Amino acid sequence: MERNASMDDLSAYDRAIINVFEAHYVEGMDYFEFEKDELRDVLTELNLHMRNIPDIPYTFRTRRDLPDAIRSRGNWAIVGAGLGKYAFRRLTNLPHFEIALGDYEPINIYNAIPEVIDGYLRRDEQSLLTRVLYNRLADIFTGLTCFHLQNHYRSTVQDVGEVELDALYVGSTVRASSTSSPLRRKDSRRRIGLGACRCPTWQGSCGRTSPN
Repeated sequence: MERNASMDDLSAYDRAIINVFEAHYVEGMDYFEFEKDELRDVLTELNLHMRNIPDIPYTFRTRRDLPDAIRSRGNWAIVGAGLGKYAFRRLTNLPHFEIALGDYEPINIYNAIPEVIDGYLRRDEQSLLTRVLYNRLADIFTGLTCFHLQNHYRSTVQDVGEVELDALYVGSTVRASSTSSPLRRKDSRRRIGLGACRCPTWQGSCGRTSPN
């Protein structure tokens, strides 16, 4: 017989995010903000110790569903709201979606990876980004002439906070206008969230940048 999970049954991440949600939520709300320090305070109250506090919202944005106690009140997603700040936003649709890759025919391309490099590639993030780079997949699928700027590009965006891209390309059109082309890698353990697909106004000079 199934039963509702008690707070003792939930993970530390679940317990922390539920407490923050309950502290702010009022019936009828569609959006409210909270700060990273609130998560730290909640963990202290629950006698839980955690070093990487930002991993809590990140986990619910990319790896796991929010706890039932939150999802029962709507399609909520966690989005960035500034440096050290996050927000709960109620969505019309589910916060995560799947791409049915089996519904699409594969596109065959010539493998342009040099043989001396190909033999060392593994099945990890950096090797995947190397395959994208050498085979010019960014060019093929955007229709632009793309130039690789760097991997692990970090910056800050107004009203969003710190963002990190797996890779950043600058694309050029035949008329010499340019546009930034961010790239995010997703494997079977990570999910595509609507909150991560936001496209705020982003100028290359905004915030601070640093390679990882």
